[in-house]
Amino acid sequence: MKKIISVILSAVILVMSAFSVNAFAQEQTRVEKWYENLTDITEYELIMKTKIGNMEADARCYCENGDIAIVTDMPLSDEKDIRIKAIAKDGYFYLTFPSLPFLYLKYDLEETPISDVFSETVSYEDLTLINAGETNEYGTTYYLEEYSVDENVSVKYYFEGENLCFSVASEVDEEGNEFEYISKFVSFEVDDSVFEIPWYSINITPIVILLSELLVG
Repeated sequence: MKKIISVILSAVILVMSAFSVNAFAQEQTRVEKWYENLTDITEYELIMKTKIGNMEADARCYCENGDIAIVTDMPLSDEKDIRIKAIAKDGYFYLTFPSLPFLYLKYDLEETPISDVFSETVSYEDLTLINAGETNEYGTTYYLEEYSVDENVSVKYYFEGENLCFSVASEVDEEGNEFEYISKFVSFEVDDSVFEIPWYSINITPIVILLSELLVG
């Protein structure tokens, strides 16, 4: 579960990093123009589909002034899922369960593997424009700009006119696993409550840690 959450967080940070890109032939790209309009925007809402091999996970992602919340369904078994909300804010990582709102887990962000993804932001120096022009995909004609981040990561941006419709980031990790993140901005307003832990919830992290130690021991 932590691996999938980490992957989704990485995708959110990759997609939501507000960057400028080096222009091709001295001409400003559509991606650069689009992100320039986000200069003063501090909150976003995204819908995202993450594909890991044959597995898919849909998520709704929120960002406000550096705080991140992700709501997604995680598999408990082949036939049953559970909805979770992962929140990263104020130096902590919270894992909550909407169907069990009276329980939550809390970890120091710096002490979890998930903290590593927050160093994976994208800057314009990391991007190289490798393809631009019209393309017929997903049953529609789009204007496509494709960028290479490095030899393992690329991002495609699909436009209708000057409007960014969605983006597709592809990645191959060191073990050869393939990841794909399809994302779309749906709003630039976020309800503050999405980052809140219910006041009546109980932090069960100490109990979980104790049980883990007993089982290992």
